[in-house]
Amino acid sequence: MRPPEYHRRPPNLLPIIGIVALLWAAVQSISYYVDGLWFESLGFSQVYWYSLRGQAAVFLAFLIATTAITRALFALLLRQMGPPRRPLFAVGTEQIQINPIEFLKPAATAVSFVLGLMSGAVMSANWTRFALYLRQPAASAVVDPVLGKPVTFYLF
Repeated sequence: MRPPEYHRRPPNLLPIIGIVALLWAAVQSISYYVDGLWFESLGFSQVYWYSLRGQAAVFLAFLIATTAITRALFALLLRQMGPPRRPLFAVGTEQIQINPIEFLKPAATAVSFVLGLMSGAVMSANWTRFALYLRQPAASAVVDPVLGKPVTFYLF
């Protein structure tokens, strides 16, 4: 007689992923705290917090903008798809019809969010360029005699 076979359920990975994310966040927060203490000991804590606010602002702006734009484009694409015109496949005489829009809407939202995260991460690495653009000096009346450009053109 054979022993009974037990079917194991696959492990639920969501709690494990949550714990790993919390540990990663704890390590990162300690790093930011130590950096903040170091900059404060040098008397440059305002510079440190300004850079963090700048990075966060650029990250959030590009996250929101990219997610909204790509989600809107996916919505237009899904609207153009419409219902399927023919069955997906047939098994014997039975035809199976699946509406792909039901599966693609959550996937479009997830893909849009991931693209937004990547765009925000890439652009937040270049936050200093945005800060320089926003803090550029006003155009001066002094003009370069050779090329005719204002002097501030060469400083930015």
